[in-house]
Amino acid sequence: GRLNIDPSRVVVAGDSAGGLLATSLGTGLRVGAGVAASEELPAAVIGNWPVTTLGSRSYVPTRTAEGAWEATGAGDDFPVESAFVPSEYGDSAERTQARLRQVLAGRFLLFGRRLGGLLPQPVYPSDDAASVSPLWFASRPKLPPMLLLTGGADQVVPCDQTTRFAEAARGAGNDVTQLIFEEAGHGGGAVNCAAGRRATLDFLRSNGLLTGPERESDDPRDALGGTMRAFKLQAVEYSPPPLPLRPAATLRLRPRLMPR
Repeated sequence: GRLNIDPSRVVVAGDSAGGLLATSLGTGLRVGAGVAASEELPAAVIGNWPVTTLGSRSYVPTRTAEGAWEATGAGDDFPVESAFVPSEYGDSAERTQARLRQVLAGRFLLFGRRLGGLLPQPVYPSDDAASVSPLWFASRPKLPPMLLLTGGADQVVPCDQTTRFAEAARGAGNDVTQLIFEEAGHGGGAVNCAAGRRATLDFLRSNGLLTGPERESDDPRDALGGTMRAFKLQAVEYSPPPLPLRPAATLRLRPRLMPR
């Protein structure tokens, strides 16, 4: 085309709410218009702390002893305190889910229709937002390869939410790799550390989407900058994952404190 861009090599990436857009594109989600054909999907998807559902029942899933996923329960029982559910809303699953519906459909996350987002405000989809959530499109086959980087202690986008999405996609034969940065909150680990950046570059190279010489060094203290200050995060580095990354796997990376 006019921009001389090869559409078969387009990669989409996003952080947090941007990860919602990236996984929406990657699963072919089209609000009110079915799904995009496989040939219209991007070549790959990279999501850092990505939102994959706007559903109040699926936002904070819980795994049972048998391995199944249960709906969002009472906020007081969450393994990681949610930034969206103050303690006064956490005494029951019903109140917790009602609070999540209010937050997810409201202006706080910029999803209201008056702000150009997916959800009409204050109306919440009767299907618990399944029609606007990548999670419910993840089980279609022939999705592009995805790399999802998540914080094990994320208080905004629960790590288990991403795990559920990854497992649904893998169940359909898709190549989805998840890296869990243990003890990391929202904005910690992932591309804000050298291990996450190395994994991202390896993912692109292994899928034939990045060429050229590899960088000799990557100092996270130089690269974190404004993001770390904005989230008031202490500089933490992680043990690097074994490279090349194993496709369709979930790997946990342990933190190690960076010297000041």
